[in-house]
Amino acid sequence: MPLFRVSSPTSGQVDIDAANWMAALGEGLARLGDAQSPDRLACERLMNGTVLVRDVRSGHGYVVQPLDSPNEAGEVEPDEVTPLPSDEEEAPELAEEDVDDLDSDHVVPIELVRDTLSSIPRAMDRDAALALAVSAGVRLTHSRGGAALLAEENGLRFRYVVGEHAARLRGMRIPLGAGVVGFSLSTLTSIVVLNAYADPRFYRNVDRHTGHRTRNLLCVPIAANGRSWGCLELVDSAVGFSDDALSDMERLAEAVAERLAQLHRPR
Repeated sequence: MPLFRVSSPTSGQVDIDAANWMAALGEGLARLGDAQSPDRLACERLMNGTVLVRDVRSGHGYVVQPLDSPNEAGEVEPDEVTPLPSDEEEAPELAEEDVDDLDSDHVVPIELVRDTLSSIPRAMDRDAALALAVSAGVRLTHSRGGAALLAEENGLRFRYVVGEHAARLRGMRIPLGAGVVGFSLSTLTSIVVLNAYADPRFYRNVDRHTGHRTRNLLCVPIAANGRSWGCLELVDSAVGFSDDALSDMERLAEAVAERLAQLHRPR
């Protein structure tokens, strides 16, 4: 039976064996003794299988993260990266008719993502937070792909990748300071590039590796409280990267940085 991790902002987290994410949510909240039982739910399933859930009436948010077969969800193989230190009754039934699509008018996707990242301290590990931010950014901006790159001693590593060429990019490392992403990180500047090949900062070796020609891109540094970790990058938005999109991604990157800082904070 699949294994899920259910996280609540008020009660912590618990790992649950369940037939599906809805059953895991119900049983998980029952085990946690969460006083806020879900009433009417809005949900968003991210590309890595994680489900963000909000009780529409109360506003409380929850995360249901699948723990089986992590590499099928787009995580990097352990030996491809330099690891960072990390922390590591009967269930109420949730009927399908009580679940709304997140794209409905009364729930804004970016708000659910922000609330999820900011309201559940330590409930998400590094890779889950990166996956959530990249997947949300791709959906928000109608991009063909996106990535979270983390700084290592010898370069910037593609730690989490979404899109057509994810398999080829996952685990790939580029030199520190290379490309728009390197410039963004070194200067702690958010950047939108409307024509990638017209920008002298663009690092074409990545396109040579994938065989894809990047049209436009957005890059924001993952940084907070004087410490930087890497960058979030989105490529080839079908609608273009607006100022609002840039602002949203900056807030997501800051939330990810705060999560990473919590995971590395001495206890």
